[in-house]
Amino acid sequence: MPAREVSGVSGGITTIVLAAALAIGAVTAEPASAAGRQAQMQIRPTSGPAGTQIDVRAKGVPVAPCSRYLDFVDSGGAVTFLEALPNTQEFRTKATIPGNAAPGPGQVRIENLFEYPPRCIHPFPVLEASTSFTVTG
Repeated sequence: MPAREVSGVSGGITTIVLAAALAIGAVTAEPASAAGRQAQMQIRPTSGPAGTQIDVRAKGVPVAPCSRYLDFVDSGGAVTFLEALPNTQEFRTKATIPGNAAPGPGQVRIENLFEYPPRCIHPFPVLEASTSFTVTG
């Protein structure tokens, strides 16, 4: 969406309301799949004990205006940052499932960081792709 200059009191109020909505999380960007883009992500293996090294492949991932990262959400809901990712539409990397991950189904996720306006000072994450990994043992 192109930037639009707004002047006067109502423009200032609009800016304040938008900034407040972003601060409390009331405004979010839609994920890639909702916008008609189809990011694809694949991991190998798809299960193993905590501490397992995985091979991650992705393609069709929208370029992030701020940055991108890979994380893991275990069956207990604990979120662990795995690594920063290249800001390209296609990439391959290796990561390690956390050694303290709770056993059971989890999710490996690619998240892009966005901000309005895009200065990347207070970015918010947008889920672009995810796939399952089951922690065994």
